[in-house]
Amino acid sequence: MSGINIIKDVNIIDPYNSAELLTNLLSQIATSIDIYFESNCKPIVGPGGLVDRIGGLHNNKIGIKLITNVTEKNISSYERNKNMEVRHIDGISGNFVIIDEKIFISFLKYDKEDYRILTIRNDDFVSSQLHMFLLAWGASSTLSERRKQIIQTSGEFTKNIDNCYRIIEKLKKSIESANEEIFLLCSNSNAVIILEQEGILSLLQNASKRRVSVKMIVHVEDNEVRDRVKLLFKEKFPNILLQSMRKQLQTKIMSMIIDKREFISIHTNDNATDQPQDFIQSCTYSNNQLKLSYFTIGIIVDSIGF
Repeated sequence: MSGINIIKDVNIIDPYNSAELLTNLLSQIATSIDIYFESNCKPIVGPGGLVDRIGGLHNNKIGIKLITNVTEKNISSYERNKNMEVRHIDGISGNFVIIDEKIFISFLKYDKEDYRILTIRNDDFVSSQLHMFLLAWGASSTLSERRKQIIQTSGEFTKNIDNCYRIIEKLKKSIESANEEIFLLCSNSNAVIILEQEGILSLLQNASKRRVSVKMIVHVEDNEVRDRVKLLFKEKFPNILLQSMRKQLQTKIMSMIIDKREFISIHTNDNATDQPQDFIQSCTYSNNQLKLSYFTIGIIVDSIGF
């Protein structure tokens, strides 16, 4: 052992004590946590991992920055979490975490063993790693920029569906992927019955709880229907901003715009009542920006009666 110096501010924690150590470290965060990781690092992105745990922090004084490989599959989950600022870098490798610009953490894995935790509290070393993080941060893409890159790579699309239940599933998936706002227009109050029956209104209510702005305009045939619809929303879906409208729309549609990046237009049979297969006829959805702009203007004009 001669010639080997044991550094007192460097520690490697075995897997059995890792969870307790991580809990203690996270409880001590005062100002910031900076995280750099590849997308398959389970202690960071796995169930109950670091991202889940810090995502639940509700302390505006703590700045949370993440750099990772943002993909089409995970971008929505990052966009929904308003507590963290996330950026993307291609081909990211390795992982490290810096707490309060004072403590360096890395997760180490050898073959099939569980992860160990490396912690370093040496000021010079932590400063050098923080400098590397900030350089990577400056060279990374914001989520908005990454979203545009993903769309350009995957291409714009316009698709049609004529199966009622596939249309309902498309509505549900789009609502669950929303991060900022959802706007829904219904040309007939029968749509409210179908939307509640199929769990769509509950999904909209849940979306509003994760701070998505949810607005809905519904055509009502008379005052009695208007009062009944308003009571339903007040009792069951209070977070959905509802506006009733007496003017009849020019087209029989149920339309939804998600995050100003995708629209869904559903042609309906307004004479049908509570059977989705009779009420929902066909659907067009697209992320084409020209179509989206035209579609949005059309909804506004139709709903306010120009």
